[in-house]
Amino acid sequence: MKRTIIALTALLWTLGASAQETCIIRGELHGVPDGAILILLRHEGQIMQRVAQDTLRNGRFMLRVTPAASPEKLGLASMSDGFPNSILDVWTAPGKEIAIAGHDKLLRIWTVESDIPEQQETNLYIEAIREYESQRQESMAAYMTWIKKLATANEEERKTIRDSLDHYRNQSASLQILVDRETIQWMEQRPITTIWMNMLEEMSRYSQYIEEYPYRSELLSLHQRLPAEERSTEQGQRMAVHLFPPEVLELGDELTDGELFDPSGTTHRLSEYKGKYLLIDFWTLGCAPCRKALPEMKEVSTRQKDNLTMISINLDPLHIWKEQAPSIGITWTDLNDGKGTAGIAASYGVDAYPCYFLFSPEGRLLHSWRGYADGIITTKVNEWVK
Repeated sequence: MKRTIIALTALLWTLGASAQETCIIRGELHGVPDGAILILLRHEGQIMQRVAQDTLRNGRFMLRVTPAASPEKLGLASMSDGFPNSILDVWTAPGKEIAIAGHDKLLRIWTVESDIPEQQETNLYIEAIREYESQRQESMAAYMTWIKKLATANEEERKTIRDSLDHYRNQSASLQILVDRETIQWMEQRPITTIWMNMLEEMSRYSQYIEEYPYRSELLSLHQRLPAEERSTEQGQRMAVHLFPPEVLELGDELTDGELFDPSGTTHRLSEYKGKYLLIDFWTLGCAPCRKALPEMKEVSTRQKDNLTMISINLDPLHIWKEQAPSIGITWTDLNDGKGTAGIAASYGVDAYPCYFLFSPEGRLLHSWRGYADGIITTKVNEWVK
């Protein structure tokens, strides 16, 4: 009997501890039809993992998650009809209950009630940009609606749909600039925090792809406020690459080198592989086209082994890559410099995945391309490798 009581006590303690570790997210939505699927995503480097989901019933949903950190930022999204391609930042912590309320499908501006300081600061930020962010969300939702129509449209309808897509794409980009203006004004009045840093990184990344970005000098001023210890972090280094992009490799240039590691931790340099044609593939674990390319890459690397060296360079955090990459089935050289997009990838101008670079035996860039389609690797290699 005594043993039974002890065992029951231990079980209840374990269940209580488990409940304390769980974070519960409850949502109540108006103007959103039942059946919409809400997805909770975890950011792991370049990967976004689905950690929970629920279907809206009677205007309500509930998600349970065990946070990997305290606090941890997760993302709430939906692929259901009428939603923008956006993510609502939701900060979680063990044992917390979070309430979400919305009156439409514009989830980026839904209200998140929480006593987590990072969430409260995020809420202040959303209020500062709400006017233009609401309009941007509406534009993005319209864009996604037209995207879905494109899949079943005939040739005559496609012209109208493409015109609509161009309109909403340009409208969203214009509204993003206005959101950035409001964001910068908000940041100029705020201390440097995790939220502040995230905003600066996001705008820095976005700005490098916009010709004549109007707030570059303001971003540089904000960057000047960063103390040395923040600049030396991985996030700080990524910002520096976005704001001060390195010279990007061009056709005929010699390959850009750097220290990279294999899964065992051994250091390598790309210059070690000169002597044969060299095909470099930048990839991430969360990239579906990257994985789809693997069988063809294996076939090409085997067939051309006497003439071609193939190297994949992964851009995920080292610990995630070492844990998950072995199950992918890469039989050729797979390396990682541990710096993500702020490392060697920046010098190659990598802005999409997969991204390929083909070099001569002397190490000169012959050709590069982005994306994967069936047969493209075979075609490109056969064209250049003699």
